[in-house]
Amino acid sequence: MGAYPDGRTFVAEQGGTIWLVDGAGATASLLDLTALVDDDQGEGLLSVALDPDFDANGHLWAWYFAAGEPPRATLARFEIVEGQADPGSALVVLEAL
Repeated sequence: MGAYPDGRTFVAEQGGTIWLVDGAGATASLLDLTALVDDDQGEGLLSVALDPDFDANGHLWAWYFAAGEPPRATLARFEIVEGQADPGSALVVLEAL
């Protein structure tokens, strides 16, 4: 959970969905990583952070256990364009077996 620049809050679920929540409790999907995340063993999406220069670059970082073999922890950067992140924009910068 963290602060989003427009006043909303982003909330990450272990299964791989990241939501934006406003003050009235209305939700909107920011990023759906369920196809990339393996949460069968209780790992899943572990952490989400906005880039320190988010206002300029629109980057969101995610740390998760990737689906598929071999099991691996993954750090990836995603691009947010017009309030929506694209799972296909993933730039994997670290994988740990």
